[in-house]
Amino acid sequence: MQQEELQARLNAEKAELPGNNDSVEKRFKEIQDELAKLDLPPSASTIETRTQRYQREQRIKSLRKKLDHNARFPMQKRVKPQKNTILVIGTLVFMVTIITAFGGVVLSKYIGKQTPVSSVTDQFWGNMQTQNYYAAHAAIDPRLDTPLEFDTTALNIDQAMGNITAWKLVSPLPSASSTLATLTYSVSRKGGTQYQKSTLNIVIKLYYSSQYNTWYIYDIGNLLSIPQS
Repeated sequence: MQQEELQARLNAEKAELPGNNDSVEKRFKEIQDELAKLDLPPSASTIETRTQRYQREQRIKSLRKKLDHNARFPMQKRVKPQKNTILVIGTLVFMVTIITAFGGVVLSKYIGKQTPVSSVTDQFWGNMQTQNYYAAHAAIDPRLDTPLEFDTTALNIDQAMGNITAWKLVSPLPSASSTLATLTYSVSRKGGTQYQKSTLNIVIKLYYSSQYNTWYIYDIGNLLSIPQS
């Protein structure tokens, strides 16, 4: 607003004052003297257009809105994690990884023992009774002999002593944590070309293979041998 406009406004306000009070006149002159000495900046003599005033009001509204938002939702101070906390978390993660890996190894080692050793021997004796020698050989350590050798020997024994008619476990089973087993079976034969009906005790030995997760027979005792008279 220009200085002339201020002077005009003061004159208008003076005319509206009631009476002709000396104190009012004195105060009016004081204000005029102050205005005469007032050094207004160049921007004060520039008339603000409607567009400029609208833009200024919009900026003020935007600033007030931002300040109000910050007042209602102050930014939380970010806490920098301490080195000790990071070290503890890293140690816990490492320990959990080691325990999980070790537990997996132990579990994979013992999971095969959920299948009793008797299930392997029962299948073996069942295949021997039906003279399915190749299937019976699957329960034997392959380093013992070949399926063909086992088939030939087992067939000769069955012809000489008669095929197997019954079998029965007469020794206790190994504990769940064992990896070796020695089992004694009472095996009955019907009699053959060289021997009559007989029942003999056959001792077989097995080991647990963690690699193949099963039991293998590594010693069949006197199963495939003709007793000496």
